[in-house]
Formats: sequence, C-alpha cells, structure tokens
Amino acid sequence: MAHSSLPGHGPLWRELRRIWLALRSARRWLYVTDLRAYRAELRRQQAWNSEGSQLTGSVLNVVAHPDDDLLFLSPDLAGAIRTGVPVTTIFLTSGDGGRASSYWKEREEGIRRAYAVMAGLPNVWQEATVRLNGRSLVTAALVGHRSVCLAFLRLPDGLQSGGSSVAPKTTLQMLYQGEVVSLLAVDGATTYSRQGLIDTIRELASHCQAEEICTQDYLLPEPHPRFGNLVPDHRDHLAAARFAYEAHLAYERPHRLLGYAGYGISSRPRNVYGDEWDAKLAAFSAYAAHDDQVNPSSRDYRTWCAREYRVGSESGWDPALRSQAW
Repeated sequence: MAHSSLPGHGPLWRELRRIWLALRSARRWLYVTDLRAYRAELRRQQAWNSEGSQLTGSVLNVVAHPDDDLLFLSPDLAGAIRTGVPVTTIFLTSGDGGRASSYWKEREEGIRRAYAVMAGLPNVWQEATVRLNGRSLVTAALVGHRSVCLAFLRLPDGLQSGGSSVAPKTTLQMLYQGEVVSLLAVDGATTYSRQGLIDTIRELASHCQAEEICTQDYLLPEPHPRFGNLVPDHRDHLAAARFAYEAHLAYERPHRLLGYAGYGISSRPRNVYGDEWDAKLAAFSAYAAHDDQVNPSSRDYRTWCAREYRVGSESGWDPALRSQAW
C-alpha cells in the first residue's frame, strides 16, 4: 500500500494541517497583539496615576445627565469629595427621557442622595435659585460639607436621536452645531443660546474658582454623514463635552481640563477595585433608587461602575504662554 493512502500522509491531510498551523499562528499573533494593547493600556493608566490621579484643586464637573458623573467621572469624583476638595457639578440636561417632570425631579433627588453618600453626610441640602449670567439657575449646597454644590440647567434630554417628546428636534448637540438657535429648559424658566450656555459654564467656573474642569470625552469626533452619523457614545455626552471645552478655552484662570470616556469603557480592562468599587457602587445605588430606568445590579451598570478612564488632559489659560503668543 502506498504511503499517500495512509492516514496522515495524504495531500488532503497535509493541506488541512497547513491551514491549521496558519490559523494557530494567526491566533498566537492576535493574542500577542491583544496582550500588548492591554499592557500598553495599563502603562498609560499608570502614567495618569503617576502624574496625579487625585483631584486636589477646586473641581467643576460638566456632564450631560444626572448619573453621568457617578458612572464615568468616579472614583475621581468620590475621592475629591471624601478628601474635602470643593466640588461643583453642573448637569446640562434634565435627563427627562421624554417623560413627565416627576421623572427628572426624582433623578435630581437621586443625585443629591448619591453626593450625600459620597460625603458621608445626611441628605440635607440648601436649595436656591440664583441669577448667573442673566439666567436663573437651580442650585443645591450640601449642608455640613465645606463645598459640595450641584447646579441643574434642566435643558431637554436629546436621547439618542432628534430629541424627545418633551422637546422634539431640539437637542444639546443641535444647539452646539448651530442647527437650533436656543434651547428652553424643561421647567420653562430659562432659555440658552449656544454662546449663552458657554458663558454660563465659564461663569460657574469663575464663581467656584475651578482649578480642575472635568467633563466627558471631548476628543471623540463629530458624527459625519459619510459614516451614517454614527457616534460611539450618547450624543448628549459629546455635546456636553464640547460645551465644556469651549468654556475651558474662555475661562481666564490657570486650570486643567480632564476628559473621561463614556460608554466605551465597557470594552476596556476593569480598573476599579476594593474600597473604590464599593464606594462607587454605593453612591450609584443611592441614585438608582430614584431612577426606575437603571438597575445597579445589571451587567452594563456594574461594568461601568468597575471602570474609569481619562481620555485627555489639557492646561488652560497660562498667562506666560499667552503673552509669548501675543
């Protein structure tokens, strides 16, 4: 009997073995590539930590919805509050989700409770409506803390498309891109133009003498028709980060801008553990008790709570550099 007819020696077997070896080699290459990417990400995160991951100066957080700060800007946020750093968070939209006012009011109550949990204090707030840059602004200051303040602009939630039933075809992104000239707050109290919103954020930064402005991912590209206007994050997140970036450019005090990744962190390695994980989940759970659309036990929310990634950092208003440029 010829060798070619023996099992393991025929041309078909040799071809199958060649394909198998090629696939094994490709799998090994993909594993090494993925491992290199993972290690590079760890090195990048360690570099962030070595340059100072803690927020030590007065902080202004600018986010789109009530809960974005808890999911994407913490444990940095929780750490700043715990160590007594003055923290002000401004929520650009109400997060109404196209629902009745009772829903977004509950979300605001959830945020107040979450911040009280992070500060380790009773949920007692001094609320006020103040005038800033010619507009009414609803604020809440935590009683017993040196400086924890919340500001609610209550602009309409953009959802993931062209707005909600509360304010159809009027979204934060449309305001930023100039597709609408103004947005009316869902409580009917205030109207914001594009420049008016930038000025309000800048005025808030001045009011709290912010040394750190923390926001969402300002480095993400704008949606483009060529790619079906797809975005890797919530459109309100992108717009909030753009508005924060414009305010950062106009804010005339030395400071640092920090951007934080949004939904995309779910594909990155977990980096929140131990006490930080417990504290982040406790604060989010306090909030979630007032938002029937979220579940802190679900896979998505636990995944986001187990991660925090900065995506960019930029110094703002260095008088020495500006004088050289002039």
